[in-house]
Amino acid sequence: PTPAADGGITARPGKLYELRLGGGVGAELQRQEVRGRAELTINNFLGGLRKLRLRVKPAYVVLPAVTNVVSSGVAAENDAQLTQPDIFGSDVSLHGLAGYDLGIADGYQDYGPRAQAGVDRPFFRNRVLAGASWNLQYLTFFNVDESVFNGASDRFLGFTNPYRLGYLAAFVQIELRD
Repeated sequence: PTPAADGGITARPGKLYELRLGGGVGAELQRQEVRGRAELTINNFLGGLRKLRLRVKPAYVVLPAVTNVVSSGVAAENDAQLTQPDIFGSDVSLHGLAGYDLGIADGYQDYGPRAQAGVDRPFFRNRVLAGASWNLQYLTFFNVDESVFNGASDRFLGFTNPYRLGYLAAFVQIELRD
């Protein structure tokens, strides 16, 4: 026995670019879809360990089912997210996101931009991640079928077109994997 074990450490830079492609099928009681996903991540974007993520998630949606098509159409979530870790020399990360979406739901379709600004911080040796964000979305509706909403007399309980939505979101994420 020796007081120190023989060993070596090899360090090398991580990948600057990462491309992920995927697809899938989703089935819910009132919605079925075929979807794809393309995501490009650029690590150390403009230095400072910043991360830029560009994401496109197209889908073709059928409502309520392929055996009983009431409506169908294209949907997509598209966004760009910039993350700055360790802001102000702390463990806090700052996030900014800008996106543009196209959606379809029972009785309407929508499109519009969205934005998000948020912070998060790890706790307890990175086992718990907590954060909050301010979210904004501007939706324009089309192909609205008022009969789906049972003839609501006040235009769907306050529905306006276009619709502005702003909300604060908070989260706590626990990671217990070894």
